[in-house]
Amino acid sequence: MNKVWHRTLWLLLAGCVLAGLLIVGLPRLIRNQINAGLADMKEGYVGHVEDVSIDWLAPGVTLHELRVERPKHKVGAPFLVVQRLEVSIPFRSLLEPRIGLRFVAPVLSFVNGRTPAEQQWGPPFTLENLREKLPFDLGFVQLADMEAHLRDFGARPPVDAYVQKVLLTASPMDHCIKALPQGCDAKVKLEGTLFASASLRAQGKLTYDRKFAFDGQASVRKLVLKQLNPLLIQYAELDVEKGTLDLDARVRMRGPRYHATLLPDFENLEIMGGDRDKTRAGRELMAAMFSRMIERRDERWSIVIDGVKGRDNMKWDLQRRRPPAQTDARVP
Repeated sequence: MNKVWHRTLWLLLAGCVLAGLLIVGLPRLIRNQINAGLADMKEGYVGHVEDVSIDWLAPGVTLHELRVERPKHKVGAPFLVVQRLEVSIPFRSLLEPRIGLRFVAPVLSFVNGRTPAEQQWGPPFTLENLREKLPFDLGFVQLADMEAHLRDFGARPPVDAYVQKVLLTASPMDHCIKALPQGCDAKVKLEGTLFASASLRAQGKLTYDRKFAFDGQASVRKLVLKQLNPLLIQYAELDVEKGTLDLDARVRMRGPRYHATLLPDFENLEIMGGDRDKTRAGRELMAAMFSRMIERRDERWSIVIDGVKGRDNMKWDLQRRRPPAQTDARVP
C-alpha cells in the first residue's frame, strides 16, 4: 500500500514539475519560434517580439512589443510598432475553432522617398502567406487605438499625413482568406480622427460570389485644409490659406474593377497662400479661380473615378451634382 502511495505521490510531483516547466518555458519557446520566422521578412524588413504571454483559460496568446522595421535602411521610423497583439481562439461550435487577431495601439509608418532605400511600404504580403501561418480559419480582426502615417522626411517642409485614434473591426472573416473564399460575408467598420481634429467614419461590406465584391462609404468632417499644406506643396505645388472640407465617398469594387465617387464640400476656401517659393503661381491661380467660380454659383461637384486594379488606366471625371429634389410644402 505504501508503495502505491509513493508512486502516486511521485507521479503527482513529476506532473507538477512538468506543468511548471511548460508554463514557464512554453512562452519563451513560442517567442523564439516567432522571432525566427520574423528574422527575414524580405526586402530588408525584420520583425521582433519582445515577450509572449499565454492565457490558459481563454485560451489565447499575447505578443508584446511587436516591431517590424528596415534596420539597414535609414527611413526615419519603424514600419510597424504594436503594443500588444492578442491572438484568441473563439469557437463557432465545438468543432469549428477560429483565430481572432486584436492589435492594440499599432503605429504604422509609410515613408515616401527619392530612392527605394529611403522608402517604406511594408514587407511583401499576400493572403496565401497569412493562410499558411494560421492553424485555423480567421474569425475577426480588430485594430484598436491605431495610428497610421504617410511621411516624407525629404520634403520641405517634411510631410506627415496621419490618422489617429482609429478603431477598425472586420467580422466575421470566416472563409475570407481561404483559397476559395466562397461564403465570405464580412462587415468592416472604421472610426477615427484625421489630422488631430477632423472626424473620419467608414463602413463597408466584403462578399465573395465567384469574385470579390466590396461596397463601402466614408465621410470626413471639418478637415482644416491648411493642415494639408506640406502634402499639397510637395505633391501638387500649391497651398491653402484657409478653409475647411467635408467629404463623402462611395466605393464599389467587383473583382479588379473599382468605381469611386467623391463628394467634396468646401467652406471659406482661400488658395494662394504664403509659400511663394515652393508653389506654382499659375496652378494656384487656376485652382483659386475655379474655387471662386464654384462659390459664386453655389455649385456642388462630384469627382468620379474608374479603373482596374494593377493597371495604369485610371480615369476620372468632374461632374456637376444634381440639386436636391425640392418638395412642395404648400397645403392644398
